[in-house]
This record gives sequence, structure tokens and C-alpha cells, in this order.
Amino acid sequence: MAKKELEAILEAERKAESMVDEARARAREILRASQEEARRMLEEAVARAEEESHRVMQDTESKARRLDREACQKAQSAIEQLRQKSAKRSDEAVKLVVERLKKAM
Repeated sequence: MAKKELEAILEAERKAESMVDEARARAREILRASQEEARRMLEEAVARAEEESHRVMQDTESKARRLDREACQKAQSAIEQLRQKSAKRSDEAVKLVVERLKKAM
């Protein structure tokens, strides 16, 4: 009977070792799958971040161009107003000089 018990114990040990080996293999497979999923998720997150960054850059460039155009238009308008005022005052100055010349002669 001791032989049968010993064989049963040995068989139980073999089954336990087999179960441990299977569990290790399954754990390695789960780890591998988890690593692949984590890598995929990271790649997707990076791609989304790059897309968002590109969109923000385009928006920023567009807004900068618009603001630049508006600033140029305002500057041109201010310059034109100054030219008009300057021309008016130049005309007044010329008239004043002409009048003084006439008086002096």
C-alpha cells in the first residue's frame, strides 16, 4: 500500500508541476498580451496628441495671420489718416508762406 500511496503522491506532484507550468505559461501569455496592449494604447495616445498638436498649430498660425492682417490694416489706416492731416497742414503752411511773401513784397 505504501507503494500505491507513493505513486499517488508522485502523480499528484507531477500534476501540480504541470499545473504550475501551465499557470506560468498562461501568466507569460497574459503579460505579453498586456505589454502589446499597453504599447498599442501608447501609440494611439501619441498619434492623438500629434494630431491635436498639429491642429492647435494650424489654428494658432491662422489666428496669427489674421491678427497680422488686422494690425497691418490698422497701421495703413493710421498712416493714411496722418497723410491726410499732413497734406492739409502742408497746404495751410504753403498758403501762410504765400500770404507772408505777398505782405513782404
